[in-house]
Amino acid sequence: MEEIELDDWCFAGVLIAVGIDAETGRGVDYSSLEIAHIGHIYETLLSLQLTVADRSLRYDLGQDRYLAAEGEPEITSGSLPSCPDCS
Repeated sequence: MEEIELDDWCFAGVLIAVGIDAETGRGVDYSSLEIAHIGHIYETLLSLQLTVADRSLRYDLGQDRYLAAEGEPEITSGSLPSCPDCS
């Protein structure tokens, strides 16, 4: 994973995803967060270990996890899907 490079367009999708409320479609207002909250979020993000999925996945909102896409075998590792245009 250390060797993967994301171009600006792929990373932009990630930033947009964390800045938009999925239920309302509006931008998330982070202005009420205090420094301790931001620090906690930062530390949590640093502790994550990302992996590249070896097959197509779909996100299941009800289960809050990624599952195998239609016609694909089930994923049990919890891998995240990769950006198809990123190398």
